[in-house]
Amino acid sequence: MNIQIATFFPYLKYDPSELPALIGGFSLGPWAGLAIVVLKNLIFLGTHFSPQEMFGISFNTIAGIAYVGTASGIYQLRKSKRMGKVSLVLGVIAMTLVMIPTQLVLFPVFQSWFLPDQAKLAQETLIRMILLTFVPFNLLKGSITGLLTYFSYKRFSKILKSDTLWEVKE
Repeated sequence: MNIQIATFFPYLKYDPSELPALIGGFSLGPWAGLAIVVLKNLIFLGTHFSPQEMFGISFNTIAGIAYVGTASGIYQLRKSKRMGKVSLVLGVIAMTLVMIPTQLVLFPVFQSWFLPDQAKLAQETLIRMILLTFVPFNLLKGSITGLLTYFSYKRFSKILKSDTLWEVKE
């Protein structure tokens, strides 16, 4: 499920796909959360392959690793409601900051490979676009996912931590 967020870029869509990775990372540890990020992107790539998706998946994987790795790693230090809030906020900040240099490097590559007829963006224009469009988008996307995680985590963690879920019946 993708939700179009009002921007000039139709490819900027909110999808809650980091929610299971955050819940998994909070419940089962950061490595589980990171594995979920990579696995869900590989599944998406396998079911929606197009050359352009290689960049979308690359951006999404890097953002997911920064967000889920930071948030679930911090939450593992002390599992409490307060630490959950702090870790989600720091995860959003980490994702947003990591994506700035990522977009500075990968956006020109994307443009040269998939939009070769389009005039190349000047460095100042790209920086302005990142700061005025992508940074707010990442902050909004991360905040929505963080709120969804915060309000749904306890329900899902009870299921994930249940002994009967992992029982093998003969």
